[in-house]
Amino acid sequence: TMRISTAVAIGTAAGGIMLAKPLVELLFGTAYLGSVRPFQILLVFFALHMISRTYRVLLISFNRQANDLRIMSVAALVNVVFNIILIKRYGIAGSALANVGSEILILVLNYISTQVYIRKVPLGRHLWRPIIAASVMIATLMALHALNVIVQVALGGCVYLALLWAMRAITPDDI
Repeated sequence: TMRISTAVAIGTAAGGIMLAKPLVELLFGTAYLGSVRPFQILLVFFALHMISRTYRVLLISFNRQANDLRIMSVAALVNVVFNIILIKRYGIAGSALANVGSEILILVLNYISTQVYIRKVPLGRHLWRPIIAASVMIATLMALHALNVIVQVALGGCVYLALLWAMRAITPDDI
């Protein structure tokens, strides 16, 4: 559902962005610290993709594949143009930014198409609870910054999930 996709997207992106550097260092070593910024940008892409994916599935399930094909074709063209512009100046981070730009376009066009061809599928009402939970998780991670990154992931994830549960952003029916 949109609610679950949004919760996963926001929590993963927020936590991943906050812990990108220690995670990269743990998994790959200091030689790969240059990948932190592209990784953080791609986490934004992931969040956008998780949310826009729900709209794509709706369009396809309502037999609007041609509409989806047009959106994806435009987004692919925009992605190539963005890559040409951004890679030369920003390197791999520019390519990641191009993906974010394309995914924003996909999300906006899928949202509009869903509203026009199917029905109103609200996005805003599914955002506020995960954003609040992610904000508290970020504050928790900042307070725990001296701990091992695995401990931070576990505690941050627990805080996030507990808050989602307490605010009924996820319910027993969702599990």
